[in-house]
This record gives sequence, C-alpha cells and structure tokens, in this order.
Amino acid sequence: MIAAFLAPMSGSAAKVARGDCAKLERERPLTFLEFNDMILQAYDFLELSRRQNCVLQMGGSDQWGNIVNGIELGRRCSPPPPAPRWARRSMCW
Repeated sequence: MIAAFLAPMSGSAAKVARGDCAKLERERPLTFLEFNDMILQAYDFLELSRRQNCVLQMGGSDQWGNIVNGIELGRRCSPPPPAPRWARRSMCW
C-alpha cells in the first residue's frame, strides 16, 4: 500500500518503498515497521549531522540502504553551498 502511494514520486523514499534498495529479492513487500525504520534512521543521521556535526555513518551490508537514505536526506534538506567568490563578482569590462 505504501509502495503504491509513493510510486509516482521520484527519489529515495519511493525506491525504499518499492524495495529497490534491497540487494536480495524479497518475497513480500516492506512492512510498515521496516519502512519506518529506514526513514527514522535517515532522519536520525540528519539531526546528528546538524546538531553534533556528525559526518560518518557505519553499518553492515544490511544497513546500506539506510545509510544512503540518511546521506540523501541531508543533501536534500541542506541549503546549497554558497557560490565561490569569483562567481559572485560581476563580469563587467
């Protein structure tokens, strides 16, 4: 049901819901708890990086999807880096 809801979306959440992040073929779709575990772990890394300047996640091969989702969430929620100084100057001759 969650996969059907997120199917039109592009991005990590839809991939997780469809099970694209799992390396092994699944005989059943993700349960609600498995899906929420991925989202909560990604959000946890986002908050740790914001509050404690955490830059590294470690985990086993079964945690790969959760780690990637945490990095992707941080990338999407962070403001873009400022333009380099040379790019901010006007190019008048």
